[in-house]
Amino acid sequence: MHSSINHKVSYNLEDFKLMRVIYNGSLGVIKIALHEPSETPVVLKIISKYTVVSRSKTEFVMRERNILKQIKSPFIVRLLGTFQDIEHLYMVEEFLQGGDLFRLLKNMRTFPLDLARFYTAEIVCAINHLHCRGVIYRGLKPENLALDQEGHIRLVDFGMSKRLKDEEKTYTLCGTPDYLPPEIILATGHNESADWWTVGIFLFEIITGKPPFIDKTPVGLYEKILNSSINFTKITDPVAENLLTKLLVKNPIERINAFDLKKHEFFSQYEWRFVEKKKITPPYVPEITSSLDSSNFPFVECTQATQPFVENVDLFPGF
Repeated sequence: MHSSINHKVSYNLEDFKLMRVIYNGSLGVIKIALHEPSETPVVLKIISKYTVVSRSKTEFVMRERNILKQIKSPFIVRLLGTFQDIEHLYMVEEFLQGGDLFRLLKNMRTFPLDLARFYTAEIVCAINHLHCRGVIYRGLKPENLALDQEGHIRLVDFGMSKRLKDEEKTYTLCGTPDYLPPEIILATGHNESADWWTVGIFLFEIITGKPPFIDKTPVGLYEKILNSSINFTKITDPVAENLLTKLLVKNPIERINAFDLKKHEFFSQYEWRFVEKKKITPPYVPEITSSLDSSNFPFVECTQATQPFVENVDLFPGF
């Protein structure tokens, strides 16, 4: 692990040797970079202020930064620091060299049960850690899960996350369409249980290669999520199927919670205290040749156009 970087240091762009783009998003790009003073490879999220403000995403960006700054877990990406200049916001994060699960699932098509169980257990730890601190995640999907060099998992994108007070519900329509639980589609209010639905969709997808609800249009997809029963014929393991029937319950009040989830037979071979300390040996270890090896990431073109930003920089205080 490269941990020589000083978390209290104040960063500026001149400290970094920028390398290739590994992700091109709607608000900016993500690049691999070398923090030259500490010789630490990192990931640098470069976010356009112009795009953030013009798309009314200021709250999302600040929320992600604040949550990552406050929450520390072995299964959540480490935010090493943030800084800004006139045109951009920058987030310095640990470099997770194993790539994301979307690419791995695309290559493997489906995950064997031991791998599916391992990833799901670590995700349960990550999401439960967030819930215990009053945060709902709402961003679960293979693209938002990255592997470290040992093969352990991290949640990496917190743009959808939100803090909730006890017993509070929120009503925003947000998340990935395939992964949306019925209560988000219906706007009846949702809380932590929405995350356990997404864990069910995720487990179904990595075992079978596809999410349980598929349609060509969002409206058709939402109609299926609300009204269709799930076809479990591709789930050959009865214990996995039983867990999925408890996660993918359309009524959030009846959906399984973290306490019962951890006691489920699907995870019976794990001791949770060992899972939480990353003491379970990952069934899959990514191939990595050096500290700057980025071969587990797809090659993408950098299409970020610089836009002059003339509004008040105080929109991002303390970033």
